[in-house]
Amino acid sequence: MARQEHWLPLSAGGACGRVRARPGWRISLVDQAGEPRDDRGVQPAFNSAFKPAFSFAFNGPFTAPSHRLKNPMQLASVVFYGRSGEQALAMFNLEGDLEQWRDARVLDCPGGPGSLSARLRGLVGEVVAVDPLYALPEEELEQRALADLERTMAGLRSSPTLRPDFDLEACREEHIQALQIFLEDRRRHPEHYRNASLPELPFPDQSFDLVLSGHLLFAYAPLRDGGLSSSDAFDLDWHRLALSELCRVSRRAVHLYPAHTIERVARRHPYATALLAELPPGWRGAFCASRYDQGHDGCTDALQLERITAATSRPSAAGSA
Repeated sequence: MARQEHWLPLSAGGACGRVRARPGWRISLVDQAGEPRDDRGVQPAFNSAFKPAFSFAFNGPFTAPSHRLKNPMQLASVVFYGRSGEQALAMFNLEGDLEQWRDARVLDCPGGPGSLSARLRGLVGEVVAVDPLYALPEEELEQRALADLERTMAGLRSSPTLRPDFDLEACREEHIQALQIFLEDRRRHPEHYRNASLPELPFPDQSFDLVLSGHLLFAYAPLRDGGLSSSDAFDLDWHRLALSELCRVSRRAVHLYPAHTIERVARRHPYATALLAELPPGWRGAFCASRYDQGHDGCTDALQLERITAATSRPSAAGSA
């Protein structure tokens, strides 16, 4: 098999502070002439402006550490798995902060079988949830939610990513209650549950004041990058498109959770760090501690973004439905 190389400049202004080889690849550092300078392939040549004078060369083959391939929670697709409204408020740090959103249009993307919309209804101006599985009839939707819940619980029971003291049975009961509240609210307000998915949403620009996105971005990054996905479907390029779309439909703010890796001692997710460094024009953001506990130690941040340029006038409800 012929060696394949990909060259990337090493910039001190880069968004991430570490580089990790993908399975099947090796990383070496070479100078600008393409020559390694010591046994590790590192030439520590920096100029006074702290700009490295070398690039990365990626070449293989290389066998990934076996522990990277044995996480029982790696997932081939997104599970239909929802949280309670109270859990979601804690995730997004909205507890005690709803007054400023009382007249707001709020988007929950993806909504899943969670009860956030039901919890917010009547407390904000309008709340809309989107999920690609909302196209299913209610009976099939409930069956899918229960099946995904049991499959997820089975994986979590043997997962090394959770603290031993985390109460999974209480967690399971909370999810079942959230599902029942979701189904009832969907029966009453079917027009506020839309069949749609990232990275393309069927809404005009700046349709919502607040956009909430939980347990999709970062959580479903490839396993090697700190997420749950066994595929590359939700790689960094997909994340760029998805975050850009969330910002496009928001007039004021976007809140995302988690912004950390899915592991026993969580770290700030490298994709979140990268995306924060390249936000769309007119946006700024910051990491903030989340009060939500999903069983991890370490850094369990959320990511909050706000628009700093003047927003256009709010679209009418009819124009944004």
